[in-house]
Amino acid sequence: MPLKPLRRSKKVSRQQAVRIAQAYVCQQILGKAPRVVDSAKAVVRAYNVPTKDTWVIYRNPTELAFKSSEIILVSKRSGKIIYDGPAHDEG
Repeated sequence: MPLKPLRRSKKVSRQQAVRIAQAYVCQQILGKAPRVVDSAKAVVRAYNVPTKDTWVIYRNPTELAFKSSEIILVSKRSGKIIYDGPAHDEG
Protein backbone atom coordinates (compact mmCIF):
# COMPACT_ATOMS: atom_id res chain seq x y z
CA MET A 1 0.00 0.00 0.00
CA PRO A 2 1.97 3.03 -1.22
CA LEU A 3 1.71 6.25 0.74
CA LYS A 4 -0.18 9.06 -0.96
CA PRO A 5 1.78 12.28 -1.42
CA LEU A 6 0.34 15.38 0.20
CA ARG A 7 -0.57 18.48 -1.79
CA ARG A 8 2.22 21.02 -1.84
CA SER A 9 0.04 23.83 -0.49
CA LYS A 10 -0.51 22.07 2.86
CA LYS A 11 2.05 21.64 5.61
CA VAL A 12 2.35 18.31 7.35
CA SER A 13 1.11 18.46 10.93
CA ARG A 14 2.83 16.71 13.82
CA GLN A 15 0.03 14.11 13.92
CA GLN A 16 0.30 13.49 10.16
CA ALA A 17 4.07 13.09 10.46
CA VAL A 18 3.58 10.43 13.13
CA ARG A 19 1.05 8.56 10.94
CA ILE A 20 3.36 8.74 7.93
CA ALA A 21 6.26 7.40 10.01
CA GLN A 22 4.10 4.60 11.48
CA ALA A 23 2.94 3.50 8.03
CA TYR A 24 6.53 3.56 6.76
CA VAL A 25 7.83 1.51 9.70
CA CYS A 26 5.01 -1.02 9.27
CA GLN A 27 5.91 -1.45 5.62
CA GLN A 28 9.55 -1.98 6.53
CA ILE A 29 8.77 -4.56 9.23
CA LEU A 30 5.93 -6.44 7.59
CA GLY A 31 7.10 -6.11 4.01
CA LYS A 32 5.18 -4.83 1.03
CA ALA A 33 2.41 -7.43 1.25
CA PRO A 34 2.15 -9.25 4.57
CA ARG A 35 0.47 -12.63 4.41
CA VAL A 36 -2.83 -12.65 6.31
CA VAL A 37 -4.52 -15.98 7.04
CA ASP A 38 -7.64 -17.01 8.93
CA SER A 39 -6.54 -18.78 12.12
CA ALA A 40 -8.68 -21.79 11.19
CA LYS A 41 -6.32 -22.39 8.25
CA ALA A 42 -3.00 -21.49 9.89
CA VAL A 43 -0.53 -23.61 11.83
CA VAL A 44 -0.04 -21.84 15.16
CA ARG A 45 1.38 -23.84 18.06
CA ALA A 46 2.06 -20.97 20.44
CA TYR A 47 1.68 -22.24 24.01
CA ASN A 48 -1.46 -21.09 25.85
CA VAL A 49 -2.51 -18.59 23.16
CA PRO A 50 -6.17 -18.42 22.08
CA THR A 51 -6.32 -18.58 18.27
CA LYS A 52 -10.06 -18.92 17.69
CA ASP A 53 -11.61 -16.06 15.68
CA THR A 54 -8.30 -14.38 14.92
CA TRP A 55 -6.36 -13.22 11.89
CA VAL A 56 -2.77 -14.41 11.59
CA ILE A 57 -0.40 -11.85 10.10
CA TYR A 58 3.00 -13.24 9.12
CA ARG A 59 5.79 -10.71 9.77
CA ASN A 60 8.31 -12.45 7.52
CA PRO A 61 6.26 -13.88 4.63
CA THR A 62 9.11 -13.87 2.10
CA GLU A 63 12.00 -14.83 4.36
CA LEU A 64 13.42 -18.28 3.65
CA ALA A 65 14.92 -19.89 6.72
CA PHE A 66 14.60 -22.97 8.90
CA LYS A 67 13.04 -21.16 11.83
CA SER A 68 9.64 -20.38 13.24
CA SER A 69 7.47 -17.80 11.50
CA GLU A 70 7.00 -14.52 13.35
CA ILE A 71 3.29 -13.77 13.65
CA ILE A 72 0.81 -11.29 15.06
CA LEU A 73 -2.66 -12.52 16.05
CA VAL A 74 -5.48 -9.98 15.79
CA SER A 75 -8.92 -10.65 17.26
CA LYS A 76 -11.64 -10.62 14.60
CA ARG A 77 -14.14 -9.34 17.18
CA SER A 78 -12.29 -6.54 18.93
CA GLY A 79 -9.30 -5.79 16.68
CA LYS A 80 -6.95 -6.17 19.66
CA ILE A 81 -3.52 -7.75 19.38
CA ILE A 82 -3.79 -11.19 21.02
CA TYR A 83 -0.22 -12.37 20.43
CA ASP A 84 3.05 -11.18 18.92
CA GLY A 85 5.79 -13.77 18.63
CA PRO A 86 6.85 -17.08 17.09
CA ALA A 87 4.27 -19.44 15.57
CA HIS A 88 6.32 -22.53 16.56
CA ASP A 89 5.71 -23.91 13.08
CA GLU A 90 9.28 -24.81 12.19
CA GLY A 91 10.03 -28.22 10.82
